[in-house]
Amino acid sequence: MTGGGSGIGRSAALELASLGATVTVAGRTEATLKETVDLIAAQGGKGRYVIADVHDEEAVKRAVAFAAEDGRLDYAVNSAGVDGGNDAHPLIDYPTATLDLMLATNVRGMFVSMKYELELMAAAGAGSIVNISSGAGLTGVQG
Repeated sequence: MTGGGSGIGRSAALELASLGATVTVAGRTEATLKETVDLIAAQGGKGRYVIADVHDEEAVKRAVAFAAEDGRLDYAVNSAGVDGGNDAHPLIDYPTATLDLMLATNVRGMFVSMKYELELMAAAGAGSIVNISSGAGLTGVQG
């Protein structure tokens, strides 16, 4: 589960663990990943974490392999993402670097994650992936 250290990713990890899944959370920040695993353990679930930045394809590949070390990967939740900033500003003032970061994380990061998740799921003949995205992809915002 990418982005499992906080927000929607953490909530999904806790819910899956409460349903009996062994959950592997992946992300960039060890402290928040450890917090998620501790919360899973506190509710009686099984969890572990792995450091992986979705900008690094090899790290994602290793994280997916780590998640499947005990045999297979049945479910994946891709929740790592960044927003475009909290201030609405006209397109002519929008930083290109912010767009590059959003595309690298929200599009490429999800693609790379699914690439390796699907490889394992296809080999097993089953699996489900949930990709979390922004509502901004459905509804425009001012600016």
